[in-house]
Amino acid sequence: MRQSRLASLAFGAAIVWSAFSAVAAPAPELSVSQWADEYRIISAESGAKQPGKWRTSKVPFTREVMDTMGVNHPSRRVWVRASAQSAKTQCLNNTNGHCIHMMPRSIMLVAPSGDKAKAWNREQFQPMVDSTEQLRDAILPTRSRSEDGSTTMHKRFRSGGGFLKIVSAQTENQLQSSSIGLLIFEEPASYPLETDGRGDPIDQARQRQSGWGDEAKEIGAGTTGEIGSCRVTENFESGDQRRYVMPCPHCGDYSELVFEAMRAGELLEDGTRAAPEFVQPCCGCTIGHADVIAMLTEHPLARLDVRQWPDNWQDYAGGIWIAHYPGDETNPAPPDVIPATQLRRWRARSSRGRHPSFHWWQGMSPFVDWADIWSGWEATKADPDKLVSFYQQVLALPYEPAMDRPKAEALLDAVQTPAYQKVAQVRRGRVPDWAPLVAGAADVQIDRIEWATWAFGPAEYGEAAPGIPALNAALVDWGVIPIVPEDPRAWAELSQVRNRTLPSDRFERLTHDRFGVDTGGAYTGESYSAIARHAGLMALKGSNQMDAPSIQQGSRVRIRKAAGTGGRKIQLYMVGGHGLKKRIYFGINQGLASVETGRREPGALYLPAEADGEVCKQITAEYLKDVTIGRRRVLVWDKPKGVANEQLDLSVYAHAVATTYGLDRMRREDWDALAAGRTRKAGDEAPMEALWAGNGVSSDPDAADDDESDTPAIVARKSNSGVKSKTPDWVEQFRKRNASLGGRST
Repeated sequence: MRQSRLASLAFGAAIVWSAFSAVAAPAPELSVSQWADEYRIISAESGAKQPGKWRTSKVPFTREVMDTMGVNHPSRRVWVRASAQSAKTQCLNNTNGHCIHMMPRSIMLVAPSGDKAKAWNREQFQPMVDSTEQLRDAILPTRSRSEDGSTTMHKRFRSGGGFLKIVSAQTENQLQSSSIGLLIFEEPASYPLETDGRGDPIDQARQRQSGWGDEAKEIGAGTTGEIGSCRVTENFESGDQRRYVMPCPHCGDYSELVFEAMRAGELLEDGTRAAPEFVQPCCGCTIGHADVIAMLTEHPLARLDVRQWPDNWQDYAGGIWIAHYPGDETNPAPPDVIPATQLRRWRARSSRGRHPSFHWWQGMSPFVDWADIWSGWEATKADPDKLVSFYQQVLALPYEPAMDRPKAEALLDAVQTPAYQKVAQVRRGRVPDWAPLVAGAADVQIDRIEWATWAFGPAEYGEAAPGIPALNAALVDWGVIPIVPEDPRAWAELSQVRNRTLPSDRFERLTHDRFGVDTGGAYTGESYSAIARHAGLMALKGSNQMDAPSIQQGSRVRIRKAAGTGGRKIQLYMVGGHGLKKRIYFGINQGLASVETGRREPGALYLPAEADGEVCKQITAEYLKDVTIGRRRVLVWDKPKGVANEQLDLSVYAHAVATTYGLDRMRREDWDALAAGRTRKAGDEAPMEALWAGNGVSSDPDAADDDESDTPAIVARKSNSGVKSKTPDWVEQFRKRNASLGGRST
């Protein structure tokens, strides 16, 4: 009766059960990009350029990346190789937040170091939590003395029993604990090669996922390192190598935006340049930054007659990811230009079991001005360090300058040209006017000692560091002492080489500021003893470490008492040849570039016109070889069998010992002061020949002298210059003895 009186009212039980069912119903499953668009707030404390509500539409190329990274996506592993400041870290953050809120599980984020781990929590994770309500509610508050609460580096979740551990790749104990459902690698190119003697930290962390089976998820993202040892590139290339193709606004065909197609803007009447442009490979037209922003935000697929795209194809605004990994004949890689009508075919290309991997660079970002990219490229001409940074941070490519070693034939051809010599201003046996610092080195061989002299000075323009000018270097002279190094006369000759003075059109006669001797090869004991006897010689030994400094003090070596030095000790210096050889190759290439620019390029290294084919071959003899040591790919210097490399080694040693003079720290005023102190005073006459100090050898390589008293160094110089000379009898005796012992006569 009561119901009949209140017929217009709803049935109470229906209201209760309806509300209960709405609350009890599972939340709709969201992809990572959908979750980020719905909930994610970017905090100003994170340092983001555009804080506020996250919008995937601003960086549409990240949509598929994030969705693939999600724990609700079937891919077990996803890797990203991307440039700095291009949203790659936000992809990791959004995936992390999606997992915590929607599908909580155990998560471990691996940072390069303990300091980086703390910085990531302070600058990335905690600002995201503080600004995003759903994450604030999902994570227990920090309670330093409560096992039920969170800590700075260990976040506990309210539901599901999940947690987030932030660990260092440098600490074995952190990598070895817990079973992990989602593994996140942040900037893995900076991880150590091995951690606490247990091997690769990435492999150690992966062992923590064995308990999760097929539900385990691994994601990684970062900028690149060096070719051959870059973990980001290694994992990208083991995946399907997806690249983002966009439609040309002129013809509609699709292609990737690549730096090689970038061109400087037109020169305007006021002397400035217009913004850089890209030349499209499809139709040859040019596009600007505004065109790319429009290409990223429009929906070009809407104009195609394509029936089999996913229901959410509109989400792929402006372009689409296509797997580009090198395939076989039955599964070829896509072409550089893909007609719009063939997108569906290439999108469906099989990945043959490879995990998803993505690559993008700053040119694709709507937040990076192309003018900044181009100016960064122009700045790389100053020194190799900036070039490395440009490749890694802007292009997201691993870089190894010495992989493209200079060609000996091209170097010889360039050295002989007037254009090269006009810029270099280098003559054999004379110090260039721009190089007031002189350093030399000797390489001890089984039957001889080879030596070389280099001069150093500041470049005309460009800086190696703020306030410190880039350098130029020149090979001034070289020669061979054809005496077995166990004979004291070989070292007496080398002492004369070290103490010789060299003429210059500008400076007073200069001798070596530093002179080093490689003691790591033949006759090590004899080398130590001779260095102890002859003042001004530095004992050098090469270091095999890739990251070794140019030169550093090693141990003090005690000389054998039998050598007549009374048990003295000498200082041994370790030379980082790996980095110095890269520096020298960069310098050779900069010297070659001088032919085109007509000026001394920053970091350039020059040879005199007298340098023959043998010198050019030796100084470019080695190359970087990609080898596998254990399970790690590394780069090591190697050379073809039977090829001499003495001039490359000598240039390394000369650069190293010059560093001890302060070569890499000298400012422009330091160079000016050094040059002023060594400049020849007015009225002094410049000698036309460079004389040896103590032995009277002319610096002119073509000067003939048939004097019986010629020293071995004179004989070697004349032999190298092609001048016929009479050889003393005692030199012939040494040559015969060397030949009988299997040595090479010179």
